[in-house]
Amino acid sequence: MNFNKLSKNCLQATTRLTEKYNSRITGSPMCLKAGDELYRDFNTFCDKSFKHDFIVRPNVFYGYTKILPLVFLAGILTFFLPRVWTIIPLIGLIMGIMMMITIFGYYTDFFDRFYRKKKAANIIGSIEPKAKARQQIIISGHHDSAPVTNLFHPLIQKFLIITMFAPYLFYIFQIVLCVYALLYGTQAVPMWCLWVLFAGIPFVLLYFYAVNMRRGTPGAGDNMIASVITARIGKAMTRLKHNGFPPLMHTRIILASFDGEEAGLRGSAAYFKEYGDRFKKIPTYHLNIESLYKLKDLHVLESDVNGAVKLSEHMAHQIIQIGKKIDIKITPFKMIFGAGATDAAESARVGITSTTIFGLPTSIFRDGMVYHTVRDTVDKIEPETVKACVKIIWNYTHDMDKALN
Repeated sequence: MNFNKLSKNCLQATTRLTEKYNSRITGSPMCLKAGDELYRDFNTFCDKSFKHDFIVRPNVFYGYTKILPLVFLAGILTFFLPRVWTIIPLIGLIMGIMMMITIFGYYTDFFDRFYRKKKAANIIGSIEPKAKARQQIIISGHHDSAPVTNLFHPLIQKFLIITMFAPYLFYIFQIVLCVYALLYGTQAVPMWCLWVLFAGIPFVLLYFYAVNMRRGTPGAGDNMIASVITARIGKAMTRLKHNGFPPLMHTRIILASFDGEEAGLRGSAAYFKEYGDRFKKIPTYHLNIESLYKLKDLHVLESDVNGAVKLSEHMAHQIIQIGKKIDIKITPFKMIFGAGATDAAESARVGITSTTIFGLPTSIFRDGMVYHTVRDTVDKIEPETVKACVKIIWNYTHDMDKALN
């Protein structure tokens, strides 16, 4: 394999796709068209390929960022009314926090039913081994892009922890005041408490405008590069097989470009919910790719969904050992609360051995981030990061196949 040429081709293809489809919010026409182009590409080299259509409600994932601020602002006014009115912000804030915990904390879909439906599609392909398949490896990325996150503006992202979590201190404080007002009356609430609520308005307003659901990012590093790597690795495997080089003997390769990752992993959740049982017939491993930027930030996940879903530590250790063998440093990482989730979580939830390779910094205080912003373009991706990821995936698939012989 010429990994230099392969990684260069990946970057060139990512440039073309992100310039052509430069805003791919889940459910948007641009995202669907990008998926269609990937599907046509899969058709040229996969033994089987199909589009897995599903229904998604993308606005639900950021719904609580709008609801909580509005309830908070309206709730301030209720402290100047009879005590019974304070029950409205009390219920609203509790419900909003529950939404945040269930939607972002655990990536569940309970509140999806209250939002408008849109169509989305995962792109799936498979490459059969030379002999009978005795195991299968899923390689995946996602082609939808995130809505622009205003909190990642260069002037704000240094204070990301404050801007993300400070509003919740004010929400909880207002809940306490609402309970106090219901017990003793709004006139019993000390004036200094109201001034604290007024002081929280700037933080709450910033939280309201945290995400721009009408504007998508180019999503080069997060995560079109991963979908392109998935396709290019599959294409290289097929080309070598047709040119007489030894193919994988007993390992089926399943390629997936998921949609709806930025809407709460809805695409991978729909796919593994529908096809999960098929992956129990023979051993299945899921190697997901996410947010590739700098080589020094290359990590492999041991847990996911803010730390709530356990991934395969053994598989992560295999990836680390492969990295050492080819002189690539990749370090393990357990997802912390607030860091989000990856598509590997949904395969892990149905019992598939899974992990994710990603290239983001993991420190609490970060500066210079481009992901989830309009600056997420191909020039922000280090070519060596792409090359390293391709080499790791290539070696992993072939090492796993050799282990069966």
